[in-house]
Amino acid sequence: EYIQVLRYNYMEHYSAHHDFFDPDAYATNREMLESVEYGAKNRLATVFFYLNNVSKGGETNFPRAATTKHPNGGPVPWDYFDCSTGVSVFPAEGKVI
Repeated sequence: EYIQVLRYNYMEHYSAHHDFFDPDAYATNREMLESVEYGAKNRLATVFFYLNNVSKGGETNFPRAATTKHPNGGPVPWDYFDCSTGVSVFPAEGKVI
C-alpha cells in the first residue's frame, strides 16, 4: 500500500474507521477481496507523523483504546463523532504515534 499524506483545513475531519480490511465485510465485493488477496494481504501498521502544531483541536481519537476505566479496551461506541471516550492524542510537530 502506498503512503498517504493528509492535510486538514478548518473544520475538516476524517470519520472513524478501521485501518484494516475484514474480508467478511466485503464478501460481495470481488474487487476488494482480490485487492487484499482474500485477507492474506492487509495493512500491517498505521503511523501518524504530525508535521506541525495547532492551537486547538486536531486530536486523533481512538474510541476503543484501553484506559483505566476499560483496561482491555472500550466498548463499541454508539456515536463515533463523540470523542469523549477512549484516548485522544493532541497533534504536536514531530510527534509520531
